[in-house]
Amino acid sequence: MKKPLFSFLFLLLLFSIVSAQEKESRKVGELPSFWQCDYVIQLADNFLFELQNNPQSTGFVIYYEGKYANDTEQSETKMFLPRRGEADFRVQIIRNHIKLRKQNPERVLFINGGFLEEQKTEFWIVPKGADLPKPRPTIGRMEYRKGKPFWKCDL
Repeated sequence: MKKPLFSFLFLLLLFSIVSAQEKESRKVGELPSFWQCDYVIQLADNFLFELQNNPQSTGFVIYYEGKYANDTEQSETKMFLPRRGEADFRVQIIRNHIKLRKQNPERVLFINGGFLEEQKTEFWIVPKGADLPKPRPTIGRMEYRKGKPFWKCDL
């Protein structure tokens, strides 16, 4: 009698621990200030894979406007002011990739996180009932340089 009761209580405890773990938002990746095509594709695919494996979850992409670095292959890194609309341009690239992979775009929500010293894009998986990730801007406004946003490669 004691053994089945102990087994039942153990399984109940284990289930409650696993359920609690599934209720936390989880950052699955982050794009730094300098985007490289291969890295964007890899990170977006990993994000979509995680989302597909968690059907009750929602994907969140929090994007921040900020300065960005030049090509990292050069010996000295130089930071550039963003062009107006670059954050929205980056979001459109990710949206296009979601469509390319034939994923449900309604499962991914995009949040403008405001301004950071350096631009960044975060990918989050949020289980049903979990607290939503909160943007953490560090500066109140951004200076922009002239020109239209562009990117060197197509996804």
